[in-house]
Amino acid sequence: MSFDVEATKAKFPKLYEDFNKGDFSDVVLQSWCIIELCFNNVILRVYRVSSQDAKSKPLLRFPFREKLKLFKELKLVSTSEYQTLTRFSQKRNEIVHKIGGGMFYIEDSEKKEIMTNAVNSALIAHSIFVRAFDDTKV
Repeated sequence: MSFDVEATKAKFPKLYEDFNKGDFSDVVLQSWCIIELCFNNVILRVYRVSSQDAKSKPLLRFPFREKLKLFKELKLVSTSEYQTLTRFSQKRNEIVHKIGGGMFYIEDSEKKEIMTNAVNSALIAHSIFVRAFDDTKV
């Protein structure tokens, strides 16, 4: 698995830099932040609600999986994008929630795979954001 190097450099230069340095935790964290930011903006766009509107609070609290399912139903996400985002979400949750922030070891090859998936997922989330605001579908 690989990712679009030029798109990553252009859209997320710090993420690209950290990927090249092999900063595993920074890549995973930055990617998840990008995904959450894009998804929150898309959910507000879908429901045509401002972040300042009281109606936005429950929408922003939708679980990640529910937002992703909705975006798939609305044809903002392709099947392969859905799978990539789901895979990253599951791996991230496994690392962050199940291990609980304690000490753990991940093989370098697995780290590289997770980081690549993280960058791909951030790029996909950005694409979903653009589609939502351009009113285009996959």
